[in-house]
Amino acid sequence: FPVTIFWGDDFICAGGSTVLSGPSEYELLWEGFLADSQIVLNNIFSDTLIQVIATNDYGCSSAFEKWVVVAEITPDVTILGDDSLCIGENTVLTAAGDAVFFWFDSLNTTQLNLIGLTTDTVIYFTAFNSLGCQTTVYKTIHVFPFPSIDLDDNLFSCEGQWLTVNANSNVPVLWSDGVVAPYRQLSAINDTTFSAIALGENYCLSYDTVHVGIAPLPDIFITEVQSVCTGDTLTLEAQGGSSYLWS
Repeated sequence: FPVTIFWGDDFICAGGSTVLSGPSEYELLWEGFLADSQIVLNNIFSDTLIQVIATNDYGCSSAFEKWVVVAEITPDVTILGDDSLCIGENTVLTAAGDAVFFWFDSLNTTQLNLIGLTTDTVIYFTAFNSLGCQTTVYKTIHVFPFPSIDLDDNLFSCEGQWLTVNANSNVPVLWSDGVVAPYRQLSAINDTTFSAIALGENYCLSYDTVHVGIAPLPDIFITEVQSVCTGDTLTLEAQGGSSYLWS
């Protein structure tokens, strides 16, 4: 009677394929219907028992069986790195786990450098473990815009007077004096630069400054008059300014 063995995988990954074959000197009948030297198994998701009947040149037959076991072990892997960025920023993602990694661009490394992302981006890799089983892992990186901020152009004010500076932003604004407000009323005695930071989503920050020039108050005086008679005409002269508003 035929004495035979199978050639082929004992273990395959879920959904995988394999080819089983036997000695060529026997006529092989697989699973009771396929007369061939081999059988192809596709899309195997559970342990599968394969039977074959081998017949020699004398017409003697023997039946044989082989289990093809599905390995339920897929790579235990993940992608480490930022889930969100500000527009134009860079980041490095790391493939973690005991496997061989191939990123979406076929790069076979554990790390992937991403430069200047401008829109939400889906990154993925395919990982293979020692059994050849594979899995694909995805990661979405959300990209947030920088907030708008536009302080008024360079301003001028008189010494000690109050001046309103608008940040022109639709998000909270932190001023250099620690106040959070859409605008500030400021007073200074010397030329001063004020700064503000717009606080956007995902801690995306925008920065702007405004220079305030301070003009000194005029040193004004009125000509002194010692005395005047009733009914006389009196002329007063103001000096020290460029224009005057009398009481």
